[in-house]
Amino acid sequence: MRNIKIFFMSVLFLFSTIVYALDEVNMNQNNFQNFLDDFISKVELKEEQLNRAVWILETTGSKDAASLVGSLSSELKILFSDKDIYEKIVSFNKEEEIDPLLKRQIHILINTFKGNMLPKEILEEISTKEAALNQIYANFRAKIDGKVYSENSLRDILKEEKDVDLRKKAWDASKIVGIELAPKIVELAHLRNKAANNLGYENYFDMMLDLSDINKTKLIRTFDDLKNKTDESFSKILLHVNETLSNEFKVSLDEIGPWAYKDPFCQMDPIETSKLNELFQDKDLLKISKSFYEQMGFKVDDLIDSSDLYERDGKNQHAFCLSVNRKKDVRTLNNIKPNVQWMETLLHEFGHGVYDLEIDEKLPW
Repeated sequence: MRNIKIFFMSVLFLFSTIVYALDEVNMNQNNFQNFLDDFISKVELKEEQLNRAVWILETTGSKDAASLVGSLSSELKILFSDKDIYEKIVSFNKEEEIDPLLKRQIHILINTFKGNMLPKEILEEISTKEAALNQIYANFRAKIDGKVYSENSLRDILKEEKDVDLRKKAWDASKIVGIELAPKIVELAHLRNKAANNLGYENYFDMMLDLSDINKTKLIRTFDDLKNKTDESFSKILLHVNETLSNEFKVSLDEIGPWAYKDPFCQMDPIETSKLNELFQDKDLLKISKSFYEQMGFKVDDLIDSSDLYERDGKNQHAFCLSVNRKKDVRTLNNIKPNVQWMETLLHEFGHGVYDLEIDEKLPW
């Protein structure tokens, strides 16, 4: 009888110990969740402010907006440079029993902090330089013989023009922005590398791969493997393309250069683009895109209403999608023209938009 009593007392003690340990884990997790809720509320507000400023900058090219983006970007980075908060997160990460979803949040937080554990002045300088580059790029307009051309106008020349000299001028004009940006990009690259060095990385590239959970060796091996397996096929296709363009423009094969392709980034089909453009000359691209997504069960009316869709001075000439507050304020920037390139781009950006709108809002911020 005495042994049975001792056994039950031992079981009770073990049970009490387990319950106490679980209570302590739950208490620690609750404490961290409370901390996380408070911290994220600050980050969420700052990111939304920054995204709204970015939208103004990209749609207007305003110098004031660029300054505001620089300030807000540095303020957001500084939120992730507090050593006391970082140490608190790291200490909690040592807990053995953590909810997997909470564990994932901690991992992302630690990596975000790692990339920003820098002196305030460096964070501010990086943000200011990044915003200045965006402002220059948004406002850039190419010139040919003194006449200003939008990027859409340059693309029209590259898609349709048969005059080789004019095509070469259009190609060169599309790249002039590089001359203006290059010194500033080099400055930013040096500054980013300096920041990465301070954090123990050889360079910014290595740092960003590591903090994005990307294995550099595996990444390079994957691309090397892709290149090796496609080199022969690519060479055959490229030769066919260049021979076709050589005949089209009546120049030797050796003279063919990127000026002979159909857009400034060599992303459009260099042979069939003209025929494809004919399909969209009298079509409403917005209507087609809306119908495309509706037939898959997605409503995009609000996305369309909040987007900036057509070109104008001072506006970024490319395209992107922006989830302003990680909720339902999702916008796309486009510069629609009735051609295959903008048909593809519009469908692409609306794809990002639909994805952002459909993310489960119950997932942690």
